Amino acid sequence: MQNLFAMADRLSVLRAEKSALEAELKGINEYVSEIEAAMTNLMISEECQKFERAGYLFSMGARASAKIVGDEPKFYRALFRRDKNAKAMLKIYSQTLTAYVKELASNSPDGEIPGWMKSYLEFKSNPYISVRKQNKEGK
Repeated sequence: MQNLFAMADRLSVLRAEKSALEAELKGINEYVSEIEAAMTNLMISEECQKFERAGYLFSMGARASAKIVGDEPKFYRALFRRDKNAKAMLKIYSQTLTAYVKELASNSPDGEIPGWMKSYLEFKSNPYISVRKQNKEGK
């Protein structure tokens, strides 16, 4: 029974340490998001897509996501009427849908998804900063 009590005490301590670390990580993640947003805005205003600094490559990217929020069968019917190539996809998976919608938005003059899609989809594109360590040759 002593062994069980010792393990219970250790588990209590470990769970408390875990909670403290998770709280600290949450704060760090919020700070990272703030810095990324500020860097993104600055890089856009400076028209800088990427740069190297102290052995790291910093570049802007965008995480996109598309999710069907309206009537799914109606969305597919409307999509298939407008894009005959989409018929090859009987069921569009979320990553495929996101890539498809991201391409439509990038080909649009205003960078927006087509108006008919807005009632069916929730589309988000969030900028982020990619940080990669450079090798010795700088590639």
